[in-house]
Amino acid sequence: MGSVAIVDDNKDSLDLFEFMLRDHHEIFTFADGEEFLKEFRHGSFDLVLLDLVMFGIDGFEVFNRIQKIDKDVPVAAITGRAYQEERERALQAGFCDYFVKPIMDIGRFRQTVYSHVGKCANPPPRAVEDQKARYSRTTRSRISE
Repeated sequence: MGSVAIVDDNKDSLDLFEFMLRDHHEIFTFADGEEFLKEFRHGSFDLVLLDLVMFGIDGFEVFNRIQKIDKDVPVAAITGRAYQEERERALQAGFCDYFVKPIMDIGRFRQTVYSHVGKCANPPPRAVEDQKARYSRTTRSRISE
């Protein structure tokens, strides 16, 4: 069982996501980015579902702050805006996934979200490049020894 944070400024969305996901993981809900960031610590969550469009700090800014504290926590975007450009921006930034509200296929949503708990099931391009760079440094270090 993992701990999942859901950050969304829409109370109905928070309640719905909590209802959909609560059977298999411990769910923590936050009504905005500031509230979430006050509680967020390295290793405190196994997954963050983050709304991109919120009052105050938007999801991209919250994501950047999360990355400064814990680069390893998987973060998936949730949004009511189904724009291809925004999806690409989110995935390039390092989000594990991009979900558009309303969620129509609850079973598939659950399965996909659960697959990200603890580790991105489909690492974003930036994470793959970071992993390759770490492997390359490790390999060069071993060769020079």
